[in-house]
Amino acid sequence: MPKSLIPDWQPEYPLSSDQLEFFFDELKRSANKCRTDHEISKRILKRMGINETDQNKFLDICKEYGGYCDCEILMNAYQHILADYAKEGFRLHQNAF
Repeated sequence: MPKSLIPDWQPEYPLSSDQLEFFFDELKRSANKCRTDHEISKRILKRMGINETDQNKFLDICKEYGGYCDCEILMNAYQHILADYAKEGFRLHQNAF
């Protein structure tokens, strides 16, 4: 069973709310270049100074929410991730993409 289907599953995110906002802003600008992988996301996270372990942890969470590639992170995982951060008391902007 995917972890995301377990009631009350709460992932531990390796990114701060500010980092997450920056990540989504950058990904929205580049998602039309999606190659059905996480190449763009990894490049953004690396440029942000996020280490490889935390990159993989974040991308695994995205996959739990259906984000198996860069554009699917925005289409499938984005709203779930925003909801997770809202549960923790963080407010992220929700610009349409």
